[in-house]
Parts: sequence; C-alpha cells; structure tokens
Amino acid sequence: MPNELTRREVIAGTLAVAIGAALPIPKRSTAVVSAPTVPANIAAFRNLWTGANGVDGFLAGDMGFSVKGPDGSFLFIFGDSAQQPNLFTHSTGIRWSNNGLHRVPPSNLDGSFLPAPQGLDSANTKPQVYWPISAVVVGMRLYVFADRVTYENPGDLFGFKTWGRDVVVYNWIPGSNPSLDHVGTTPSSNRPSDATPQIMWGAGGYQLGNYTYIYGSYNEPDWYGSNRMYLARVPTNQPGSIDTPSSWTFWNGTSFIPDESAVAIVIDEHLGAANNLSAFTGGVGWTLVSKGDGNLGNNVRKWTSPNPWGPWTLTDLFAAPYQSPVDPAGIQYGAFGHYEIRPLGDGKRIVSVSHNHSGGTSNDMFTHPEWYKVSFEGV
Repeated sequence: MPNELTRREVIAGTLAVAIGAALPIPKRSTAVVSAPTVPANIAAFRNLWTGANGVDGFLAGDMGFSVKGPDGSFLFIFGDSAQQPNLFTHSTGIRWSNNGLHRVPPSNLDGSFLPAPQGLDSANTKPQVYWPISAVVVGMRLYVFADRVTYENPGDLFGFKTWGRDVVVYNWIPGSNPSLDHVGTTPSSNRPSDATPQIMWGAGGYQLGNYTYIYGSYNEPDWYGSNRMYLARVPTNQPGSIDTPSSWTFWNGTSFIPDESAVAIVIDEHLGAANNLSAFTGGVGWTLVSKGDGNLGNNVRKWTSPNPWGPWTLTDLFAAPYQSPVDPAGIQYGAFGHYEIRPLGDGKRIVSVSHNHSGGTSNDMFTHPEWYKVSFEGV
C-alpha cells in the first residue's frame, strides 16, 4: 500500500510543522472535577465527541485507550493526532469529567501530550518521538508506557523503528490535570525493534490490590500477525516500582520470579492478540480486549479468565477487518475496551477501534478527519 498515511509514517510530511509549534494550553475550569455521568447508550457517548472544532481543537487520532483517574474522571490517550489549527502531534490527552471533554495541556513544545524523548544515542541523528501504547493509574500517579520511535523510511508502510519502551510518569492530583513528573525506564527500555526477538513490556496493564499487573508482547522484526503475551507484576506499595526494572517479577507458569528469561507464555499466537491490549478486573475475573489475530486481524476480541495469567475464554465481539469491506481504503487496528468506565445505561460496554486511510496525504487528517477518528462501539 504505497503512500499510505498511517500512524507509522504520517509525521514524515508534517514534522517540520510540528516541531517548535506549541498549542495554546486549554483553560482550566474553576468547577470541581469529578466523575462524569455515563450516557444512556453508545450513540449518546459518540455525540460527546462531535463538533466542528472537535474537542478543544482535537480533530482525530489513533489508539485512544483510557484510564480512570483518582477523582473518578477518565483520561483518553491518543497517538498521532490532528490538532487545529493544522498541527500534527504525536499524542493527545483528552479528559472526560463532569465538566465534559477537554484536552489536557501538552508536555511537549510541539503540542504533544507526551514529552520528547531525552538522552538520545549520539549515533542516531534522526528525530525521535514517543508513541503511547498503554497506561495504568496507581494512587495519584499516571504511568504511560511509550515507544521511542524514529521514521526510517517514510515511503514504506512499516518504515519506522522503535528503540525501546519507556514509561512516562505524571502526578495526578484529584481535581487537576495530570502533570509531567519524569520519564522512567522499564525492562524493555533500549530494546530496538530490529534486534533479536524480545518482549516489549507495557502492552497493557491494570492495578489490583498490592500489585500492578503488566502484559508484554513478543516483538519480532517485520512480524505483524498474532502475538504471544507474557505477564509481569510490580508492587504498588513501593513508590517508583513501575519505573524501577529491578522491582519487576515475571510469571513463570506457577509463580512470579525476578528472572525474566524464565517467563511463561500466558496467551499464545493461536489464541490471537495484537501487540497492545486493554486489561480490566472488577475484582472478580479478568478481561482483556484487543484486535484478534494480531494487528492485521479481522475481529475485535475479548479474553476472560479468573486469573491474570489465564486460562482464557475467547469471544469475538465484532468484525473489524484490517482492510474495511465498507471502505476498501479504510484500515482498522488498535482495539481497546474501556471497561474501567461503568456500563452505559443500556448495559453495554464501550469498545474502540483505530482507523486510518490508504493512499492519503498528511492534509487529509484535517480535510477528512472522519477517516482517522477512533470509532466507539457498544458491546
């Protein structure tokens, strides 16, 4: 698919516009921020995102996973995004509270929610950006797992390279927006995508009791089919444990141990998973949502189990072929379940899918944002 505009390459034509251009910081409401009222159905939830100016100038973006904040509000984190006026950014944060949907002030001078990577290798002269992959909230801290990415070959559909996965740490005081604290490391930091196949931790995660459980996908160069998933956990009663790799332990099939090399598969490629997912537990059983059969699969799926390591019961939620049969130029990927949001009034849960458009140009994100908007479904 030559000249395809995807989150992996769209920045190639717009990086010069984005660098150094800062978005205005949204005005902070003086009203008390708390949990929003969940709409009656998915149509009402979709209506929250409509408007000629988008949400505080946010028009469209991919990914769009969500977490629940310490005050009951929710944060949606998007990847490559179109912002008015005609600005492309690598990430966007949209907060949903009783005050409605509002864009979170950026941490990066280019207008992105995530900051710019620091400490680059002197041998790498190409610009690096952060792509958000998943996030967890522990107490009053937000941890966003993010890939360091360079665009190696803009003319190639997969012409990008990841240099490892870090964790961006924010303080989140109830009633306020998340504020950047620092960027930390994970066991997957400094693991380039063209190296020996290895696990990329932070595919998804959830905090339960004394631990935060974090999934990792097996990264293989040039492989976009089904992924094997692994599981780690870190103690939540130790400050800074998530961004301290020595605090991590890994599921070996019977227990959690410090030796990553002994980690066991919790979802194999025959059960089908993409390289990112959303994880949730209400205290009774675990639910994972992802694109089935990998990023290029045809369905959004749900995995359920009494335990975070399985065994899993697999359910297809709805069809979402990578190449859309309704719009052959349309591409569907990056599925997430928003199960931390309580069910809609009709009892259904919110699930989302990312979209892109084959053969597009960077300007299309602004002239046809509907091609790039995340779609929300009720299941």
